[in-house]
Amino acid sequence: NDTGPEVLHIHLRYGDVGKSGHMAGHQPPCIAYKRFLEMYPFESVRIVGEVDHPCIAQIMNWSLPATYVSSFEQGICELMLAYNVALHGSSFANSLILFNENLQR
Repeated sequence: NDTGPEVLHIHLRYGDVGKSGHMAGHQPPCIAYKRFLEMYPFESVRIVGEVDHPCIAQIMNWSLPATYVSSFEQGICELMLAYNVALHGSSFANSLILFNENLQR
């Protein structure tokens, strides 16, 4: 199951703010996401976000199976159905998860 309780969804915003120096572009270090994976017994990771985010390659190389979701529409669906979401600095993603009835973390 791509959205079950054993999956961590990570939303990575970057493109419009990451390179601009905008305050919203200040992202946590990639290792912060690894800490989530060490704290909870997730079986896989689904990354929702922009392809140029610097953490994508690192997350894809960690020990858990990881999938990158590149479709904007699919990303919206994933965030609205996910049980576990790690996100930062995105009012859009924060608004989406308000409609998510599955959210545990």
